[in-house]
Amino acid sequence: MNRTKKLLLLLVFVFFISSGTFLPARAAAPSILLDVHSQGTVVDRALQWVLAQQNDDGSFPSTWDAVGMSLDAVFAGAAAGVDVSNWRTDSANPSVLDFLAANVDAYATDAAKAGKFLAAIVAAGQDPWSFGNRDLVALLLGYQLADGTFGTSVTANAWAILGLVAARESVPEAAIAFLEGQQAPNGGWDSGWGIDTNTTSLVLQALLAAGKTSSDSVIQKGLAYLATQQSESGGFVFSTDFGTEADANSTAYCLQALIAAGENPFSSTWCRGGHSPFNALLEFQLPSGAFVWKESQGEENLSATLQAIPAVLGKPFPLSGVVPALRDAVAYLRGMQEDDGSFPSGFSARAAMSLAALGEDLYQWKGAGGTSLLEYLETEAARVNNVGVAGRLAAALAMAKANPYLAGDVNLIAYIKRAYQADTGAFDRQGNVWNHSLALWGLYASGEPIPPEAVAWLKSCQNEDGGWGWAVGGASDSNSTALAIETLLACGVAEDDPVITHALDYLRSLQLGDGGFPWDATGTASDADSTALAIQAIVAAGEDPSVGWNWARTISSTEEITITVRKPLDRLLALQRPSGAFEWLPGTGDNLLSTIEALPALVARPFPWQSPTIKAAQKAIAWIKDQQQEDGSFPAAFGHPAGITLDVIMAGIAAGEDVSAWRQGAGGASPLDYLASVVDEYATSASTTGKLIVGVVAAGRDPTVFGQCNLIERLLSYESEGAFGTTSLDQAWALLALAAAKRAVDQSAIDVLLGLQQEDGGWESDLGRGTDTNTTGLALQALIAAGVDPSAPAIDRALSYLKSQQSSSGGFTYSTAWGTEADANSTALSIQGLFAAGESPFAQQWQKGEQGPVDALLAFQLESGAFEWKPGQGENLLATAQAVPAILLEVYPLREVSFVHVWLPWLP
Repeated sequence: MNRTKKLLLLLVFVFFISSGTFLPARAAAPSILLDVHSQGTVVDRALQWVLAQQNDDGSFPSTWDAVGMSLDAVFAGAAAGVDVSNWRTDSANPSVLDFLAANVDAYATDAAKAGKFLAAIVAAGQDPWSFGNRDLVALLLGYQLADGTFGTSVTANAWAILGLVAARESVPEAAIAFLEGQQAPNGGWDSGWGIDTNTTSLVLQALLAAGKTSSDSVIQKGLAYLATQQSESGGFVFSTDFGTEADANSTAYCLQALIAAGENPFSSTWCRGGHSPFNALLEFQLPSGAFVWKESQGEENLSATLQAIPAVLGKPFPLSGVVPALRDAVAYLRGMQEDDGSFPSGFSARAAMSLAALGEDLYQWKGAGGTSLLEYLETEAARVNNVGVAGRLAAALAMAKANPYLAGDVNLIAYIKRAYQADTGAFDRQGNVWNHSLALWGLYASGEPIPPEAVAWLKSCQNEDGGWGWAVGGASDSNSTALAIETLLACGVAEDDPVITHALDYLRSLQLGDGGFPWDATGTASDADSTALAIQAIVAAGEDPSVGWNWARTISSTEEITITVRKPLDRLLALQRPSGAFEWLPGTGDNLLSTIEALPALVARPFPWQSPTIKAAQKAIAWIKDQQQEDGSFPAAFGHPAGITLDVIMAGIAAGEDVSAWRQGAGGASPLDYLASVVDEYATSASTTGKLIVGVVAAGRDPTVFGQCNLIERLLSYESEGAFGTTSLDQAWALLALAAAKRAVDQSAIDVLLGLQQEDGGWESDLGRGTDTNTTGLALQALIAAGVDPSAPAIDRALSYLKSQQSSSGGFTYSTAWGTEADANSTALSIQGLFAAGESPFAQQWQKGEQGPVDALLAFQLESGAFEWKPGQGENLLATAQAVPAILLEVYPLREVSFVHVWLPWLP
C-alpha cells in the first residue's frame, strides 16, 4: 500500500470513529473481571449512555451513516438481551426499528450492507423475511453473482455469510472459498484499504459461523495475524501500519473473533504484560458509561461504545435470533406430522399446545389424509386412561380454541372433575404431581373453578430444597418443578409467594454455566427439555430470563475461561440442529419432544392460558340461565318460545352443560320438560320438527318417544319425493335431523336442497325472499352432515357467497341487499357454515386486517355476558344463544356426548 493511500485511510478512520476532545481521567478497570453481574454493570452503564444519544426519528447519530450506526445499536441491544423495539425517545416517536424499516432500500445497496442489515434484524428478534415490507434474505441473495460469490469485496462476502447464517440459510461454498482465497500471506484480510484487524476479525467470525473449525489452517493463520497486532496494553490496533496504540473498536472486534475461535482471552497467549484483551477493552470505558476510541482521544464515542458491548459480553457475530429458529422448527414439525394428523410417540397434545403458543391455526395443520391435528385429538379423547392425560388433552384443545366439553364423544372436563378427591384435594390417587397438575391445567384453560384444596395439595408436595418430584416423596427435578410453578401461578398463587420464590431458588441452584438447566442436581449437562420448561416457569413467575443478569451465567473453570455471558435462551438455541429440530443433548440427534418443548420457550409463553372463546361462552351461558322462565322455556321476541328454547339448549350442550338440570326453583321445569309439553303445537312443519329432533338428540333423549310423540315419524310424514316442504329451512333442518338421529338420507333429499341454491351461491329462507347468510350457513351444515363432499362445486359456490357477505369488521351481514353492517346471528351461522365445510375461520382468507369472524363475533358480547344483535342494540337472547356454538366452533347437528367411555378402575 502506498503512503498516500495509508494516510487517507487513517484520516477517514479517525474521522469516522472519533471527534477528538478530552474528558477527565477515569477510574482504572480491575485486572480481571469474570463475574457476570460485573459484566452486566459495564453493559448497563454503556446502554444507558447509548440511549441518551438516540434521535427523535429513532436513529442513532453518525457523521455519515446513521443507518449503519443504528444497526450497531441493534447489535449492542440484542447482545444484552434488550428489546430494541422499545428504543425510542418518546412513546409517540419512531423506534430504532421503525427508522431502519423506513430505510431498507436506501441503505442496503450492496451485499455488505444487506448482510449486516439482515444479521441485525435477526438479532433483534424480528422477521427478516418481512421487515419494512421487504424480504431481507431475498434482498441479500439478489446481490449474489453467477459464480456464487457476493462480489470481489472481502467485507461483502463476510457480511453476506454472517447474514445468511443468522437467518439459518445455506451459505454458498463459493463465498467461503473466496474468503479463504483472499487471505494474505501474513494471515490477515484486506478491506481494500490494506490489511487490518477489523476486517480480519469479521472474516474469521464469518468463516467460523459457516462451519470452519478453530483448528483449520486458515483460522490459525488469521489468529496469528491478530497476535501481531496486539499492543502492550493487551488491546488491539487497527493496523500496525498506522501505529501501535490500541483502540476500542479494534479490540472489541478482535475479542469477538477470539471468542468465536474458542480462544481463552485470559491465557498467556493473549496477555501482554499481565493485561488481557478483555481488561484492555474495559480500560476504554468512561465514568459516563461511554467508551472512547483511543486513550489519546478521550471523548465519548458512540461507535466505540456500541461495538464494545457485544465484545464485553463475549458474543461473536452472528447473534442468534428466535424467528429463524421458529421457522425451521415449525418446518421440521410439519414433516413429522402423520397422515392421520397426529404426531408420533403420543406427543400430539403437547404439539398442539406448543403450536398454539405460536398462534398457529391447528385446524390447518392437516396430515396427508386430510385430518387436522385438532380433529385427531378429539378422537384421542375416547382413549383417555388417566386424569393427567385428560387434563393435558383438555388444556391443549382449549388453548388451541377447540372445545374440551365436546371432544369427540367425551366431555373431558366432566372426566377430570369426577377424578377429584375432595377429602385430600388430589386428582390422582397415587400422588402423581404431573397428573394432578395437568388436571388443573385442563380446568384452568377451560375457565373452570379451581378447588382451593387442590392448590394446597400441590403446595404440600414441595420438597425442602424448593423443588418437586414427579410424585409425592420423589426427589426434586427441574421438569416437575417447572410444571408445579406454572400450575400454581395459573391457579392464583402470587408471584411473591414463598412457595414460588423457593422454587425459583431451586431452579437457580441447578442452572449451569452454559445458561441451561439439567434434569436434576446430579446433572452435569443442560438439556433442551429442562431448559425450555425452566424458561416457561421463570416467565410465568413474572421474570424474563433473557433480560438483565439474574439468569445469566459464564463458564470460568481453570481449564476453560470465557467471558461469554449465556442465558437460558442462548443454551436452547445452541441445541437446534440444521434440520430445524432440537436435540436433547449435543450429539443425540433430532428429537421430536425436545423440539415441541422448545417452541413455547422461544416465544416466552408459559402454560396454561385460558381460552378467550370458552370464557366468552361461559359468561354467555351464565347470562342465559338467568333468562329462564318458570315453565322451563326461554322468552321469544318473535315466534314460538320453543324455537329459542332449542337454540338455548344447543348453546348449553355445546358449552358442556347438563340442560336437564336447568330449572327455576326446586320444583321448576327444565327446558326439556317444556319442549316435551309443547311438541304438538310447535312441531307443525319439517323445519320445526327437524330442529326439535336435533336438540332432543343432542340432549341425549330418544326422538322416537319424546313428548309422547315419535318425532322421526312426524318428520318423515312431511316428505314427498325427497322434499320436506317448500323452503330451504324445511329441507336443511330435515337433513340435520336425520343425520342427528343416524338415519339414512336419500340422495333425492340432498338434491332438493342443492336445487334450492341460488345463482349467487346462497340460499333463501323462503321463496322469493332473497339469499341470506343465515340460511346459507344452515344449508352448508345440512349438506355436509348429509355426506356431501366439502370439495363439491355447490359448497365452493356457497363459501364464495359467504365471502361476498363478509363485512370489513370480519363479521357477516344478513344480506348486503339489506345493508353492509354485520350482526351477531349472521356471523355465528356463517362461522358454523364455513367451519362445517372445512374452512377454518382463523385462516388468512377470512381475516379482515387483524380481525377474523370469531374476533368479530366476540366483539358483540357485552359485559353482562349477553351478545347484542348489532352494536348499540342491547342484550339479545337469540343472538347470545346462537353465538355460543359458533365461538366454540361447534356445528349442527351437535354430538351426543358422555363424560367417559373408558374403564376407570379407581372411580366409583
